[in-house]
Amino acid sequence: MDDFGCIFFDVEMRKDDEYPALVGVLVDEEFTITCLEEGLRPAAKHAGLEVVNPHEFFTALLLKAEEEDRALVAYTLHEFEILEKIFDENSDENKHLLDILHRRYVNANARKWFRKHYRESYDMIEQREQQRGRRSRYRRQNGNIRMGLNLLLQIPEVAYPGADEAGRGSPANTLRDVRDHLNRKGPTYDSLTATVKRKWTNLLKYLRHDVEGMAHIYRFIQEREAQWADMMGAQGRRRG
Repeated sequence: MDDFGCIFFDVEMRKDDEYPALVGVLVDEEFTITCLEEGLRPAAKHAGLEVVNPHEFFTALLLKAEEEDRALVAYTLHEFEILEKIFDENSDENKHLLDILHRRYVNANARKWFRKHYRESYDMIEQREQQRGRRSRYRRQNGNIRMGLNLLLQIPEVAYPGADEAGRGSPANTLRDVRDHLNRKGPTYDSLTATVKRKWTNLLKYLRHDVEGMAHIYRFIQEREAQWADMMGAQGRRRG
């Protein structure tokens, strides 16, 4: 498994949902979004998204990782825990899928890495958000700043081209609004108001940045680690 042979993925869902509503996947520079919720079919169809049963989708994803010798990369352990719940241990097939998950899952959370290696830039972003006080979207109730993916993408050295757009919107609220309109006003895309339609479009952009931004940071780290290793090797050879 190499860093460019990974499957990067991220899901969107509300806190109390049993299954994800959407999943974004990046493989070999090709990004796709799949809808995993039948009730969202009208909105998904309008966006050109395939609608697939979540168990079926993640079975195929895990088998792809195994057959093609790829790592399954997501940001934090959230997706790992979701897949563990989807595939209980009541069948031999599920045991096989869980084995793949445990061997191939990679947690790409990079907060500690950036805090260690790019401390000045890390602190600059964190202090900027602290100065915004309650206006910061990343402020916790205790006043600390949640230095998640979207803020790490704003570190100058990372140079992510979509940094200004990443993290805009509220996926959970958008899913609530789209579901509410489809349930109350009829199962068609036209039943959504212009505002909800815009939120839906922005949710798909949000998911894309989550996945592509994560892949950008993952590669950034791999490249820097390789460069530093080469430098250390060259220094060792000169001393020898």
